[in-house]
Amino acid sequence: MRKLIYAAVLGFVFLPIGLLAAPLPLPSEIQFGQTYPLRDSVALTLTSAKYTVVRVNIGAASYFPQAGEKLLVLHFRIQNLTKDSLSYDAGTIPFSVVDAAGVTHKSVQDIGVEATHQTAEFDLKPGEAKDDLYTALITSATGVDKTLIVEAGREGIEEESLRCSLSGQVTPLDALKSIAAAGGTFYPLALLDARLDSIAYTSLPLGGIRPDEEQRYFTATFTIENKSAGKHGVSGMNFVPVLRDTQGKTIDYNQTILKPAEDVSGDAVLNADAEMAVRFFWPLPKSARAQSLSLAEGQSRAYVFDVSGAKL
Repeated sequence: MRKLIYAAVLGFVFLPIGLLAAPLPLPSEIQFGQTYPLRDSVALTLTSAKYTVVRVNIGAASYFPQAGEKLLVLHFRIQNLTKDSLSYDAGTIPFSVVDAAGVTHKSVQDIGVEATHQTAEFDLKPGEAKDDLYTALITSATGVDKTLIVEAGREGIEEESLRCSLSGQVTPLDALKSIAAAGGTFYPLALLDARLDSIAYTSLPLGGIRPDEEQRYFTATFTIENKSAGKHGVSGMNFVPVLRDTQGKTIDYNQTILKPAEDVSGDAVLNADAEMAVRFFWPLPKSARAQSLSLAEGQSRAYVFDVSGAKL
């Protein structure tokens, strides 16, 4: 995973290049909205931070929280303080965050440009600044993180760092492992978003198999949208759907998806932002009724739907 940034209180202004001649002592604490020169000849301004459970795309990479996690998305600005061209990439200024329990989490070690979502790898001319950069840190699902830590470079042989309190800077978000959901709404999984479109029972053959005399199939049709940064293969193996009947029994998942109106495999490769409809199915005794269906992608959080209203 992957990254971020030091000095006098200067606000949102360009720092004079001459500051480098005599570096100032690093402060013990830094704040959002103020500019700080670092030991590595870069100045940093932290502009905002927020929590989210939605994946973050940077270049060709996608970063997403699993169940029990959330993302802290950090926005910032940098400036070259030297008299020479300066190469900047994700390794220039590493970040980490200390969560409410005191556990340290490193950033995803990737930086994006907000306007394009492309990877931030470029040369800065003397005095040149870049606005609207961002990175993500995967952190604990509950509580507000205590401290953002910015690696500030070396003074002699010792690595120095800056600390920024996040108290009052980020709107709290507790990311539950499972969430009650409703049909007709897209929900973020990992790389995919999913929307429950319809539920039904059928005695028609599915997966090439007709149900037994005393059984029928319960079906759930979802629209799946690829929200990753590139193409993404979709098959029944991507998903963890859990169907429970009115007695609380879990019905085994066959790891198969079909097209919504045909008994044909729904496996496909989706381009970024493309969508498709897929159908899941389970055999149930005719005496049983489906009660709830939860859907996750891999280790993502699960969304739980009430499916007791499916018509016989």
